[in-house]
Amino acid sequence: MRGGCRTFWSALALMLIAPAVMAADAGLATAYSRLQQAAALPGPIHLRNEQLRKLYATSIAPQQTVGHAATATPADLATLYDAAGFMATTVRDTAYLRDMQLDLSELQRRKLDTDAVYQSMYGALVITRRFPEATTLARRHRSAKLEVLPRLVESSDLRKSGPTELAFSPDGKTLTRQHVNLGKGIGMVVVGSPSDAATAAAVSAIEADPKLSTALREKMTLVAPPTPALDAAAFGKWNATHPATPMTLVYRESEWTMITHWTVPTFYVLDHGKVIATIQDTDPAVVRRKIAAALEARRPSK
Repeated sequence: MRGGCRTFWSALALMLIAPAVMAADAGLATAYSRLQQAAALPGPIHLRNEQLRKLYATSIAPQQTVGHAATATPADLATLYDAAGFMATTVRDTAYLRDMQLDLSELQRRKLDTDAVYQSMYGALVITRRFPEATTLARRHRSAKLEVLPRLVESSDLRKSGPTELAFSPDGKTLTRQHVNLGKGIGMVVVGSPSDAATAAAVSAIEADPKLSTALREKMTLVAPPTPALDAAAFGKWNATHPATPMTLVYRESEWTMITHWTVPTFYVLDHGKVIATIQDTDPAVVRRKIAAALEARRPSK
């Protein structure tokens, strides 16, 4: 782990010592490539995002102006748009939507606004939870085949802080944002996807294990990280197949402060809201065994 962290910081140091004019000197394509490389490095998410912000601020942001967009080549304009979209969807920050909109306006002026361009904007809006804007975009650009999103409502007891989730109604037409209580006793958070085979295999193995299913009854929270499309049908199918362990969507990852990795699937065993075991494996037997071991280790010795 320490060697991995050294690799992470060494690689980022090499990127950050480049001058602020790197994009102009080496090309926007190179600057964008470095952003993608930094995003792929191992390390905690919050540190990765911090470094991505710094890289973008020095190598891309100086060229995100009306003047630069108006004089950029078609290739550079596309790269500016893609880089802003990459930041919005990777860091999950609506601040980068401003740059996307600036570049989109110029793409529209030049009549370079293809369906793919609107699909990228739509994905960024969905991931950053700007649902009304995403639905408006879908209705205005039907040729891009974008999904009109379910109606978003908030539960009456929604709190101002703490993790929240988006739960689909049975007909898939409404999403309810609601609080998730992880602070009482033992529990587990599964970061998964309704269409991920490894998630399904592991959850089925847990449900089939009498001891685990009893220990985790009504204490297992299944959540999917933000993606460019909601896919209500996939969640409806999962919830019909696993009524005891329904899956919801994370509203914002930043609310889930105990989660350090959003790789699918990842299993977090919690004790009074604190993570006591993190399991990343695609073998359902291994996952089941490690969860059982974490629960057993929590028990006080006799």
